[in-house]
Amino acid sequence: MKTIKTLAALRNYSASSIFSNKGPNPYVQLTMNPQEHYTLCDHQLEDSVLRYQQPLKEGISLAVYNGEELIFTHSGHWLHPLFAFEEFLLTYEGPREALSVHDSVAGKAAAVLQGRLGIKRAHIDLVSELAVAHYKKKGIELTWGEKIEKIACQTEALLSELDDEDEIYRILKERAGRSLTSV
Repeated sequence: MKTIKTLAALRNYSASSIFSNKGPNPYVQLTMNPQEHYTLCDHQLEDSVLRYQQPLKEGISLAVYNGEELIFTHSGHWLHPLFAFEEFLLTYEGPREALSVHDSVAGKAAAVLQGRLGIKRAHIDLVSELAVAHYKKKGIELTWGEKIEKIACQTEALLSELDDEDEIYRILKERAGRSLTSV
């Protein structure tokens, strides 16, 4: 019997190799870490588990999923897509327990905003060490394409020594020319 204990190991299996028309495959046992939550369906498991990690469509800089459902995309730059997502959440009536994001670039500012917006998992194409530290501190599951020391951005330099998230949020809203309403 094969025992699948981690997401990395689970990625190597399709739903059809775990389940058949007659129920669970008796030769495969799923024992997930309690902190990891997966929904096993009759479709390709990899698509469900990794959807937010798949490459962004051309021209899209941010994609947000609720579970496996794509609920928001944006093609802007800097933090504008995240502020647009914040506005979207003001009218979004769906559940928010399984929000995942795929962002093209994230420094500390994006990590702080994503945490405030209730993101649980993030895949970032290019992430800074400051962002990685913040994701870890907030318990946000993170994967990335490439990690660098710092994003070459004035905002990253400005926030490098700040830890007060409310102050960071205020600074970011001012720099973006937006009012201080939040979700």
